[in-house]
Amino acid sequence: MNFERRLFKGALSVRWRRKFTIGLLLSAIGCTATPCLSNVDAGLVTVSIEFEDYSGQPTDKGPRDSKLELGAISGEIYGSAQAELKTLGIGSSTTIAVPWTELEKFSAKSATVLSSAATAGGFTLTPSDARLVRIATIILSKDPEWHSATTNLTDSLTKKTLLLVYFDRPCQLSGTVITHPSGATRTSNYDVVIEKAGLNWLEVTKVADDSHADIRHAPALVRPVVTVRAKQQSR
Repeated sequence: MNFERRLFKGALSVRWRRKFTIGLLLSAIGCTATPCLSNVDAGLVTVSIEFEDYSGQPTDKGPRDSKLELGAISGEIYGSAQAELKTLGIGSSTTIAVPWTELEKFSAKSATVLSSAATAGGFTLTPSDARLVRIATIILSKDPEWHSATTNLTDSLTKKTLLLVYFDRPCQLSGTVITHPSGATRTSNYDVVIEKAGLNWLEVTKVADDSHADIRHAPALVRPVVTVRAKQQSR
């Protein structure tokens, strides 16, 4: 009987370890399929923050007491933020918890149909009464080195640029758009199919060189990172 009890307990121990291991694997898979949720009930999404000096080299000396402002570019993909959606304190942290559910609600109020400027620039949104708003990221800091810092959203796995855009319904954003960043000419081909309303990640893929890019809906496996680059050399 003692042998049978030990055998039964050993079998339970093996099954428990298997369940524990499988649980860890499922947790890891779930965390890579979408931005990791810090708190499912609160809808918090953990996003990494990386700081770079003015030359683009990584640095662990981020701005103290800084904030990340999430702004709304309504009815357009390019342009400046017209309204503040949410401001989050980050200091020099390496991660930040974004209130995803709350951000979606704020975005829904700021979303508009495609602007006349966006249409003239080459964008088409189908159906035409669909509404969108791009989420802009802005660093707020009193530190002179970081006062005019630039921010960029990228995928930590592919290193491709990401755009965070809210759409109020399933739709398609398309068009060939020519822009002139820093005096250069860039052609961007948009063919974005949105299957679900809400915040969506768009992925920018460079073609041949920086002068051409294809923009599509990002795959499910996306790990967003906010990169902050200082505008001037530290003293």
